[in-house]
Amino acid sequence: MKKVDFEHGTITHNILQTAFPMLVAQVLNLLYSIVDRIYIGRIPGDGTEALGAVGLCFPVIILVTGFTNMFGLGGAPLFSMALGQGNREKAIDIQNTALRLLVLVGAGILLVGELLGDRILLLFGATTEELSLALPYLRIYLVGTIFIMVSTGMNAYINAQGFPVVGMISVTIGAASNLILDPLFIFGLKLGVSGKANSDVAGATWKLIFGDGGTSHPSIRLKWEDPATGTSHQNIMKLENGTEKAGSYSYDSQNQTYSRTLSLCDMTLDKKLADGTTSSTLAMDVTETVKLVDNVNDKYYEISYKVKTTTNDPDLNLKYDFMY
Repeated sequence: MKKVDFEHGTITHNILQTAFPMLVAQVLNLLYSIVDRIYIGRIPGDGTEALGAVGLCFPVIILVTGFTNMFGLGGAPLFSMALGQGNREKAIDIQNTALRLLVLVGAGILLVGELLGDRILLLFGATTEELSLALPYLRIYLVGTIFIMVSTGMNAYINAQGFPVVGMISVTIGAASNLILDPLFIFGLKLGVSGKANSDVAGATWKLIFGDGGTSHPSIRLKWEDPATGTSHQNIMKLENGTEKAGSYSYDSQNQTYSRTLSLCDMTLDKKLADGTTSSTLAMDVTETVKLVDNVNDKYYEISYKVKTTTNDPDLNLKYDFMY
């Protein structure tokens, strides 16, 4: 697989070479999401209720996505800078640390979700009827949390090495397998909304095995073990003078807080619907929700600017300029 050489060629050419496959991957993901909802809505007898059940689980899915992006999109810039500095061992250490964090956090979400799934859904506003559909979906989805988080989070490290086509193939494998398995599980095996969850888990597993791990290939592979450098993981997020890399922390925190806020707002709106809130009042609540999420985003921009102006870290300045 041809690698994008960031050291040579024009900036415009390198950007287009990297961005186009990533754009195609996102479009495929969007199309899959649309078709996915069509399948769910056509479940005989339970289509509307099934869509509602999946919607009730959406705050949890947003939370999983937030943690995935925290260690994926948050760690990839540090990984890229280490590669650019020629420090391959540090790059491997950063990637392996992200892998461990994805697995450990995924396991934590799985444990909490399996133990408290019914209480969480009731908190989100689920009725007894909706709980009978939403709870099996959530529990099956959570079983595949680790596969979903690792396959999505580590995709950023493939792109960061200059292999955007490999990243695109990985996303395509996941989307294509879901498109094939959705009708098989939902209609063929008559599993209903639980079949949708099974399809998601199977798609993430195929993506991880044959996409992130099996295509031809990035030069740095996923490894669980540490490189033989003796480097402490805590030093990855430190500058030479001992101060934190606030830019990366701010970016990760912004991404994660944005997801948490969105998840909380979605949960609140679900609860209002369950309590019989009128459509006009709900419309006003949605407007306030959008304002709240934007305010959270703006507040992190403000914090990032203050951090930038109070540090002499050139890497932080570069990351700040790129982020804006």
